[in-house]
Amino acid sequence: MTPEVREGDFDVIRQRLDFYGLNFYNGIYDNAGPKELQEKKVKAGGNFQDKPQSHPEAVYQVLHMLVEKYGVDIPIYMTENGLAQEDSKNLEELLEDEERIAYLRQILIWLHKAMEDGIPVKGYYVWSLLDNFEWSAGYTLRYGLYYTDYKTKQRIPKKSAEWYREVIRQRGV
Repeated sequence: MTPEVREGDFDVIRQRLDFYGLNFYNGIYDNAGPKELQEKKVKAGGNFQDKPQSHPEAVYQVLHMLVEKYGVDIPIYMTENGLAQEDSKNLEELLEDEERIAYLRQILIWLHKAMEDGIPVKGYYVWSLLDNFEWSAGYTLRYGLYYTDYKTKQRIPKKSAEWYREVIRQRGV
């Protein structure tokens, strides 16, 4: 299973990166011991499909850690970020995704605060435009700003799509 390493490979892969891509979803405290879990009143980490507590404010801490602890000194792009919504037969419920809006609003606020601190965040990409097949959850969770009817392929904007369009238009929350 080990890939073949050829002469010159390490010269290629040690080149300076153009940017750092951060995927961030919930800020759960993974690998925290019993004392930390008790003090922070959080659940242990695990698969996000188990819907652990969400901590959007942790993105601020992660961004500072990348720069201050790990020396990331290149542009940072949040390449994936979103909130899962459990699938439902109730279309109206799926289209009224207030929880996603609240989560995305908090993420953007904390990103902006980090940027004000000098963290070089240069871009943000919400996951996802459309509901899709998720690698570990199949079609049971929906991340899209647009509802996707998997049988007819019809796409309907959720409330979060309208909200995010306004965020982009106004250039902020």
